[in-house]
Amino acid sequence: MINITKNTINDKVIVTVTEKVTLVNPFFLFQFKKEETNDFYYCIAANTSTEKQRYDKFTIEDKANPNPLVGEVNLPIGTYQYWIYEQSSSTNLDPTLTTSEVEQSLATVIKIGTSPIITYESANTKNISYIPTP
Repeated sequence: MINITKNTINDKVIVTVTEKVTLVNPFFLFQFKKEETNDFYYCIAANTSTEKQRYDKFTIEDKANPNPLVGEVNLPIGTYQYWIYEQSSSTNLDPTLTTSEVEQSLATVIKIGTSPIITYESANTKNISYIPTP
Protein backbone atom coordinates (compact mmCIF):
# COMPACT_ATOMS: atom_id res chain seq x y z
CA MET A 1 0.00 0.00 0.00
CA ILE A 2 1.21 3.48 -0.78
CA ASN A 3 0.25 6.68 1.03
CA ILE A 4 0.00 10.01 -0.76
CA THR A 5 -0.34 13.27 1.13
CA LYS A 6 -2.60 15.86 -0.48
CA ASN A 7 -0.99 19.04 -1.91
CA THR A 8 2.52 17.69 -1.33
CA ILE A 9 5.50 16.32 -3.22
CA ASN A 10 5.47 12.65 -2.22
CA ASP A 11 9.07 11.69 -2.96
CA LYS A 12 9.09 8.32 -1.23
CA VAL A 13 6.54 6.26 -3.14
CA ILE A 14 8.20 2.86 -2.75
CA VAL A 15 7.10 -0.23 -4.74
CA THR A 16 8.76 -3.19 -6.44
CA VAL A 17 8.30 -3.17 -10.20
CA THR A 18 11.76 -3.79 -11.69
CA GLU A 19 11.42 -7.55 -11.19
CA LYS A 20 8.48 -7.61 -13.64
CA VAL A 21 9.81 -5.17 -16.24
CA THR A 22 10.39 -6.47 -19.77
CA LEU A 23 11.51 -3.22 -21.41
CA VAL A 24 14.93 -1.60 -21.18
CA ASN A 25 14.52 1.86 -19.55
CA PRO A 26 10.70 1.87 -19.37
CA PHE A 27 8.43 4.77 -18.49
CA PHE A 28 5.88 4.03 -15.77
CA LEU A 29 2.19 4.91 -16.03
CA PHE A 30 0.31 5.07 -12.73
CA GLN A 31 -3.46 4.56 -12.84
CA PHE A 32 -5.51 5.35 -9.72
CA LYS A 33 -9.17 4.31 -9.32
CA LYS A 34 -11.06 6.00 -6.48
CA GLU A 35 -13.03 3.27 -4.74
CA GLU A 36 -16.00 5.44 -3.73
CA THR A 37 -16.63 7.00 -7.16
CA ASN A 38 -14.84 4.75 -9.68
CA ASP A 39 -13.11 7.84 -11.13
CA PHE A 40 -9.71 7.30 -12.76
CA TYR A 41 -6.57 9.46 -12.48
CA TYR A 42 -3.27 9.01 -14.34
CA CYS A 43 0.33 10.16 -14.25
CA ILE A 44 3.72 9.11 -15.56
CA ALA A 45 6.44 9.05 -12.92
CA ALA A 46 10.16 8.37 -13.17
CA ASN A 47 11.86 5.60 -11.23
CA THR A 48 14.50 7.41 -9.14
CA SER A 49 15.71 4.44 -7.10
CA THR A 50 19.45 3.90 -6.81
CA GLU A 51 18.84 0.33 -5.60
CA LYS A 52 16.46 -1.03 -8.24
CA GLN A 53 17.41 -4.62 -7.47
CA ARG A 54 15.85 -4.05 -4.01
CA TYR A 55 13.10 -1.45 -4.48
CA ASP A 56 11.74 1.21 -6.85
CA LYS A 57 11.21 4.80 -5.78
CA PHE A 58 8.91 7.32 -7.43
CA THR A 59 7.93 10.93 -6.80
CA ILE A 60 4.24 11.77 -7.21
CA GLU A 61 3.16 15.34 -6.57
CA ASP A 62 -0.45 16.04 -5.65
CA LYS A 63 -1.39 19.54 -6.79
CA ALA A 64 -4.36 21.58 -7.99
CA ASN A 65 -3.33 21.92 -11.66
CA PRO A 66 -1.30 18.81 -12.41
CA ASN A 67 0.81 17.91 -15.43
CA PRO A 68 0.40 14.12 -15.52
CA LEU A 69 3.41 13.68 -17.81
CA VAL A 70 5.79 14.70 -14.98
CA GLY A 71 4.35 12.70 -12.07
CA GLU A 72 1.64 15.15 -11.01
CA VAL A 73 -1.98 14.31 -10.08
CA ASN A 74 -4.90 15.88 -8.28
CA LEU A 75 -6.35 13.05 -6.19
CA PRO A 76 -9.33 13.62 -3.88
CA ILE A 77 -8.86 12.34 -0.34
CA GLY A 78 -9.83 8.70 0.01
CA THR A 79 -8.90 5.15 -0.92
CA TYR A 80 -7.78 3.90 -4.30
CA GLN A 81 -6.82 0.85 -6.23
CA TYR A 82 -3.75 1.54 -8.29
CA TRP A 83 -1.98 -0.08 -11.19
CA ILE A 84 1.49 0.61 -12.55
CA TYR A 85 2.24 -0.16 -16.20
CA GLU A 86 5.54 -0.23 -18.07
CA GLN A 87 5.69 1.39 -21.49
CA SER A 88 8.09 2.81 -24.05
CA SER A 89 6.14 6.09 -24.38
CA SER A 90 6.79 9.13 -22.18
CA THR A 91 3.41 10.65 -23.05
CA ASN A 92 0.84 7.82 -23.23
CA LEU A 93 -1.84 7.98 -20.50
CA ASP A 94 -3.92 5.05 -21.81
CA PRO A 95 -3.27 1.74 -19.98
CA THR A 96 -4.54 -0.27 -22.96
CA LEU A 97 -1.59 1.03 -25.00
CA THR A 98 1.11 0.04 -22.50
CA THR A 99 3.39 -2.99 -22.66
CA SER A 100 2.31 -4.69 -19.43
CA GLU A 101 1.07 -4.25 -15.86
CA VAL A 102 3.88 -4.50 -13.30
CA GLU A 103 2.10 -3.70 -10.01
CA GLN A 104 -1.40 -3.54 -8.53
CA SER A 105 -2.30 -2.65 -4.96
CA LEU A 106 -4.06 -0.07 -2.76
CA ALA A 107 -3.33 3.58 -2.01
CA THR A 108 -4.68 6.16 0.39
CA VAL A 109 -4.69 9.93 -0.05
CA ILE A 110 -4.69 11.93 3.18
CA LYS A 111 -4.48 15.59 4.21
CA ILE A 112 -1.38 17.02 5.82
CA GLY A 113 -1.63 16.47 9.57
CA THR A 114 -3.74 13.32 9.37
CA SER A 115 -2.82 9.68 9.38
CA PRO A 116 -4.86 6.76 8.10
CA ILE A 117 -6.06 4.10 10.49
CA ILE A 118 -7.03 1.04 8.47
CA THR A 119 -9.05 -1.81 9.92
CA TYR A 120 -10.32 -4.83 8.06
CA GLU A 121 -13.70 -6.22 9.05
CA SER A 122 -13.61 -9.09 6.58
CA ALA A 123 -11.85 -10.09 3.40
CA ASN A 124 -14.21 -7.88 1.36
CA THR A 125 -14.87 -4.88 3.63
CA LYS A 126 -12.53 -2.22 4.97
CA ASN A 127 -12.99 0.93 7.03
CA ILE A 128 -10.63 3.86 6.83
CA SER A 129 -10.65 6.56 9.48
CA TYR A 130 -8.65 9.75 9.56
CA ILE A 131 -7.31 10.86 12.90
CA PRO A 132 -5.60 14.27 13.09
CA THR A 133 -2.07 14.19 14.40
CA PRO A 134 -1.35 16.62 17.23
